[in-house]
Amino acid sequence: MNCEFSVNYKYPVIFSHDIFAKNNLTLLNFLEENKTSSNSKVAVFVDKNIYQLYPMLKTNLIDYFKSSHFDFITDFFILHDGEHSKNDPHLLNRAYRYIKDYKIDRHSFIISIGGGAANDFTGFVSSSAHRGIKLVRVPTTVLAQNDASIGVKNAINFEGSKNFIGNFQVPLLVLNDSNFLKTLDHANFISGYAESIKISLIKDRTFFKWIETNCTSLKVENTDAVNYLIEKTAELHINHFSNSGDAFETGNSRPLDFGHWFAHKIESVSNFKVLHGEAVAIGIYLDSLYSLKIGSLDDKSFARINFLLHSLGLLKKKYHLERIKNKDSIMFEALNEFQEHLGGELSIPLLTSIGSFENTDYIDIEIYKECIKNLLTKADHEIRNQEQSHSTDFLY
Repeated sequence: MNCEFSVNYKYPVIFSHDIFAKNNLTLLNFLEENKTSSNSKVAVFVDKNIYQLYPMLKTNLIDYFKSSHFDFITDFFILHDGEHSKNDPHLLNRAYRYIKDYKIDRHSFIISIGGGAANDFTGFVSSSAHRGIKLVRVPTTVLAQNDASIGVKNAINFEGSKNFIGNFQVPLLVLNDSNFLKTLDHANFISGYAESIKISLIKDRTFFKWIETNCTSLKVENTDAVNYLIEKTAELHINHFSNSGDAFETGNSRPLDFGHWFAHKIESVSNFKVLHGEAVAIGIYLDSLYSLKIGSLDDKSFARINFLLHSLGLLKKKYHLERIKNKDSIMFEALNEFQEHLGGELSIPLLTSIGSFENTDYIDIEIYKECIKNLLTKADHEIRNQEQSHSTDFLY
């Protein structure tokens, strides 16, 4: 006796502006098309920083839904800022209480407004309450718009282990509004580029060249360059998921986790003072140098990666590695946690060239410690000298 069925998943990722303006009906029309009840409720979960930075957000949303057929809950659920939401079990309980008190059911919609951590938290809550409440993601950071909010993963942290508790939920809609990026501080803005570099290194050599060529524009947050970077990165992630990219992570190979196995440990050891994108950038550097040292990656390719990461200022918090550079136990712990996260054999993507990779099931800790030492001892003036002598020959 067998039970067998299949489910096809489809959700749009839309890029727009002023998404809560009364003349922009993108969101409202989409919700109308996806209603499953005549009295559907709409609730808003919003990151504390966004709520404070946009004092008219609540008024605008109330006004936006005023003439609609939805039961709009005017009492927003306010999350902590950033990763703190994922570290607080009390906030999780309050979120479930909020859903229960307002009778938010499976016919309702939850709109999640915030960065990757906010969408992670809200996604976990919405997917687990009543076994699934329809979720609309409105990511507000570069990293969330180009990567973190594009896929189907949700998670919270547990006892220092990043994303230890989580699940998968397909969002109903991902709605990117570039206006939310205007209030990002520079560190958060730039850190989002790390995921673009990551996916270009494993998927698209031409896109990596574009990031190199437009490095200066990206550093000054040029609107056209940033918009292209975000949309191209999102497109590459979507193509990966849509073309047998194992969106639900049933296997061991996870190329999108390039640079991540040690990055998660850097975040937790720094008590999350290192932003996710900054940690990923450090992880990309270390894994690329490791690939070079074991003969998988050539010198010129590593030099290009090294130059780009330093030029964008993505390695400024490397000093957090000082306390762990000689601690084998922490590195083994990071490997073990990553393997547990995979749920099978250890599989770490390493570069063979810019635009291609292969998986390995072994990391030589002594070589990796040499890579950490290299990053910590490399003087910033070396990069400045390299930048002064920079030429198109170096890039291509």
